[in-house]
Amino acid sequence: SSGERGAVVLDARAGELYVAVYQRSPQALSVQLAPRVARAAELNELLDGVDVLLADDATRAAAGLDPRAFRRVSAAKPSAAQVLALGLEH
Repeated sequence: SSGERGAVVLDARAGELYVAVYQRSPQALSVQLAPRVARAAELNELLDGVDVLLADDATRAAAGLDPRAFRRVSAAKPSAAQVLALGLEH
């Protein structure tokens, strides 16, 4: 819904995660945090205020993310190319 902030977190291997944060408005989807690689220890700060998390179970476990911290969680996994394309629109 409008105003929601959503994040995509993908396993980037070697203890790193691929993360991006977007916000939905009635007109568009805007990039709040351009796609980047981060360590699990950075995620709490990067995901502050996020309502919707897209990350599979294994990635959430590796990142130490508690699904109860988000209004909605989905294991739907967009491809890295799809996330990158959104980031390039920023």
